[in-house]
Amino acid sequence: MLSKDECKKATTKWKDTIKKWQKEKATVKEINKIIDPTAVFNFSQADCKWIHDNNKVSNFNAYAGIYDHKFILIIVPLNENGEENTKLKEYPTVKLTDLKDDITLTQIDIVTTKIETTLSKDLEVIERSKNVNLPTYNHPTIKEKDSIREIIKWKNECLEWFSFMCSSKHKRKKIFTSFSIPSADLSSSDEGAVALFGFKRSSIYEMQIPILVFVNITHKINTKKMAKSEEKRITPSIETNTKNWSHPSPPYANKSFSIFN
Repeated sequence: MLSKDECKKATTKWKDTIKKWQKEKATVKEINKIIDPTAVFNFSQADCKWIHDNNKVSNFNAYAGIYDHKFILIIVPLNENGEENTKLKEYPTVKLTDLKDDITLTQIDIVTTKIETTLSKDLEVIERSKNVNLPTYNHPTIKEKDSIREIIKWKNECLEWFSFMCSSKHKRKKIFTSFSIPSADLSSSDEGAVALFGFKRSSIYEMQIPILVFVNITHKINTKKMAKSEEKRITPSIETNTKNWSHPSPPYANKSFSIFN
């Protein structure tokens, strides 16, 4: 936990570091001192419980910062009106660090096959039909295969991405300073969660968008599962893939970001 003042200093340090990278045309080696392409955020069970107890809506905010020479995320819960809780004296932080163990992303798709055969009064087969119901999803937009590709893309390209984005003031201003994260990503964590950076291509902004992919840890099967990856078949609905991956700001606009902006 960091005090509100320390959190403000940490977020300012991240913004100042980005400006410095742009001003001094920072090399990949210099950027790598802060951003390790293979590092992750290890959310403890206590972190997940704190977010669950203090956050009142379907998503929460996380600010990028640098504290004690380490890149961190500062967690800020939202109230019932979707506004940041600015009354807390301190806020939890999670630092970018090494992955503790191997990690497995799983996804289970349930497909239902319905076969019907109609017999006439004379016991003759007069009709056969076969219907296959494929699953539709509320979570996640990013399926297992997509997640792996986007995580690996971050690992291979993130340092060059930062270097490119710091090549001019205009590009530098598009580097993220905060994230809006669905709280559902942490709702089924038995022992915590791991958040990994990834790259998602945006056709709107015509650029690679950094995202966070959450993987829940569960002791029941002694493995880690992608947040909300075990799917149940549901009635087809348009209400699917909307808020199940973290939205960085910038480039996405979000009025709820205020306390450390």
